[in-house]
Amino acid sequence: MFSEGIKILRPTVWVLGLSLTILLSGCHSRKANKVKHSSTHSRVKRSETRSDIQKSEAPKNYSGGKIGKYEEIIGRKIDKNDYPLYYFIDAWYGTPYCYGGANLKCTDCSGFVYNAYDLVYHHKIARNAEKQYEDASDLSKSSLKQGDLVFFKINSSNISHVGLYLTNGKFVHASTSKGVRIDDLNDKYYSKYFFRGGRVKM
Repeated sequence: MFSEGIKILRPTVWVLGLSLTILLSGCHSRKANKVKHSSTHSRVKRSETRSDIQKSEAPKNYSGGKIGKYEEIIGRKIDKNDYPLYYFIDAWYGTPYCYGGANLKCTDCSGFVYNAYDLVYHHKIARNAEKQYEDASDLSKSSLKQGDLVFFKINSSNISHVGLYLTNGKFVHASTSKGVRIDDLNDKYYSKYFFRGGRVKM
């Protein structure tokens, strides 16, 4: 009887332990640097968000659920090879915006795409938006493909915002007002300030 109780408790303890690990990994952060897009931003330790990318390892036969939600947003079926990207987006969706942030507590635009490339594509890119633009191949809006960067000049002569292109005009980014979310490049606001696309050299 006692051994049966232990068997029942083991899965529960394991789930609680995993949940606590994920929660704590998202709460650790460095003190935010208040300088906008400064090249002195500290790099994010891989361990700070590693548990969240582990959630992106979806079963090969998975369909619906979280993926279905994003299929509705972008207006097309998501290929299984792209599940890690959308599970990453789901883990970060709604994360509040803050200058200098680059983790699940808060993030700025360049910090978000920095983590996307690190954790989804396993490739290091620059930490600030202007340097990300300088390091990427220049693209027109019509040439964008999933994973390309999209750059904006919002009330500025310099690059002031960056996001990650998805498909059908949709891109994911850390909005200053609403945090990490998906928007449309063709919306009046983003269309007005869109500057260029950029393809990361891997």
